Formats: sequence, C-alpha cells, structure tokens
Amino acid sequence: MDPSMLPKTESLKDTLERLLPCWYDQIAPALKENKRVLLVGHGSSVRALIKFLEAMPEETFIDLEVPQAIPLVYKLDDDLRPLKKYYLGTAEELDAGLAKVAARGRAKLHV
Repeated sequence: MDPSMLPKTESLKDTLERLLPCWYDQIAPALKENKRVLLVGHGSSVRALIKFLEAMPEETFIDLEVPQAIPLVYKLDDDLRPLKKYYLGTAEELDAGLAKVAARGRAKLHV
C-alpha cells in the first residue's frame, strides 16, 4: 500500500473499534473475576474508554479533557457500570495536568 494512503490520524470511532474487542475479551472478564486491572493508554484511547464506560453523549464528550499521567480510578458495579471515579493525585496536580491539556488548544472540562 502506498504510505500516502494511510490515515495520519485516528478517529474516535476507529479508536473505539480497536478498543472494544479488548474490553469485551480481556478487561471485562478479568473485572468480573474481581481482578484489579490497570490500563495505560494514550489520550484518545483513555477518552474513548471514558465515553464508553459512562455512556457519555457526544455533546458532553466533545469537551472532555483528561490530564496525562494522573491515574483515574473507577469503581464499577457487578454490571461494570461506574459507581464512583476519582483521580490519584492532589488538586494541584490535577489542575496542573488539566492546564497542560487545555494549553494544547482544547476546551477544559473536569472529569
């Protein structure tokens, strides 16, 4: 294939299509077995997973910002729906992380 035909970006739809098989085949079964799961990903995959877990509507999701390198913890019910979420960081670390993301030119919405 001619490299010029390859996309230079990945849409949210593409990211979800790549992410969801992993969720259903590996992550969800491990969570159902009460295992702790640590996921590490890039901004788009993390945002896509948040959108999926929270069934977030497009109008809310479009402004979603997630600070980098600050773990986000979800507590899920038996059906793997979020009960609670929180960051493992101080308010100052969270604010600084969100400021870095906002500085990239995107609107800021605290998750």
